Amino acid sequence: GLDNLDRPAGSYFLYWDGTQHIPSPPPLSDGKYYVRVGAQRPVDSTPLTKQALITVDSGNPVITIVSPAASPTPFVSDVVSIQGDIIEGNLTRYVVEYGIGSSPTVYNVIQIANAVPQNGVLAQWDVRSLADSDYTIRVTAYDSLGNVSSETRLVKIDRTSPRVSITEPVRDQLLSGSGIEIVGSAVDQNLV
Repeated sequence: GLDNLDRPAGSYFLYWDGTQHIPSPPPLSDGKYYVRVGAQRPVDSTPLTKQALITVDSGNPVITIVSPAASPTPFVSDVVSIQGDIIEGNLTRYVVEYGIGSSPTVYNVIQIANAVPQNGVLAQWDVRSLADSDYTIRVTAYDSLGNVSSETRLVKIDRTSPRVSITEPVRDQLLSGSGIEIVGSAVDQNLV
């Protein structure tokens, strides 16, 4: 606790950094605490006490993106279910966004919410109107004390079909014998 203060009448500001006073200096664990301030008038010894509930929150929100998977870079199409979890007792909001490329400078909002859903789906992202490219998904969580965390995930959109051709043998060609050679090609930006 804090030391008892014996001061003359007046207004005072007391700064408390969340640590206990000497001799036990370790910080308090995250949680809710009551702070009580008391004063006593020397004229009639009438005590006056006020208390307030405070919250100690020393950590940033912890974000986990479960889906889409982290590695290898997943291909996505249609509507993507962004699933995960945010651990934060004082969460005020989280934002799910996407940007073009692996290090976007501009993000577009997919969803803003005030609480983590129970089913683990942080957002549904409709990618049907987006061009084939790499995209970064970013989930950012904010708590009531100003702590912020972000987690990102790289994904690929590829709806362009590969181009495939066979140049030998030609269509409807009659072949005989063994050791027939087939010549062709397959072209795609993301051929696996």
